[in-house]
Amino acid sequence: MSTPALVLIPPPTSPDGGVVILRSLEETLKSLMDCEGTVPPELEAEYYADVQRAIFASRTQRDQFQSWLVKREQEIAAYLGQAAVLNGEIQRLNAHVKHVEQVVGKAKDFAIRTIQGLAEPDAKGKYPARLEGTTVTLGVQKNGGVRPIQITDDRELPAQYRKVTVTLPLQVWEETTDSLDLELRSKVIEAAGKVRQEADDSLIRKDLTAEPAILVPGATLADPTYRLTRK
Repeated sequence: MSTPALVLIPPPTSPDGGVVILRSLEETLKSLMDCEGTVPPELEAEYYADVQRAIFASRTQRDQFQSWLVKREQEIAAYLGQAAVLNGEIQRLNAHVKHVEQVVGKAKDFAIRTIQGLAEPDAKGKYPARLEGTTVTLGVQKNGGVRPIQITDDRELPAQYRKVTVTLPLQVWEETTDSLDLELRSKVIEAAGKVRQEADDSLIRKDLTAEPAILVPGATLADPTYRLTRK
């Protein structure tokens, strides 16, 4: 004899034996939902039979279930409304932060240009000048890391310095890997749809920083960047 799936969740009754729906529906639903993930496969049929008896057995139960659903849906809508308001506030704050960051960035750039204008850089590109205050000394320092690539003319950039990203149906890709002729080439181009091309910075940087440097048409190393120091 199998054990009932929800032996610990008997339908609550009133003193005269009637099921008390108004008081117990939410507790019953919560108990049923909490049990769902723990019911073994052999007891699933009994579990869902308990669900039916606890919620859908009578007209009153069905009406109360509908009332419960409406209230929960209204609760969801209210939360979504609050989330929309909060999202709007978050967007406003993000926009304000972006604006302040832009203002601060421009102020720092102005300070950097001012300090750079006080004296020429040394052989290593360092600017020795400082702006001294009572509690702070402003200076500039070259940013570390590799220098970024600056594409001066995308049209002049040779094919070997470009990479392409395409999206193909798997069948077309498999056909492509098997063989490639003029007919299949046209098919691949047609199936690929939008093709995105972009410069391959790593290959460009490799040639531009070689000894001796290899000229790359349409590209160059960007000027070093500097940051404001405050000590």
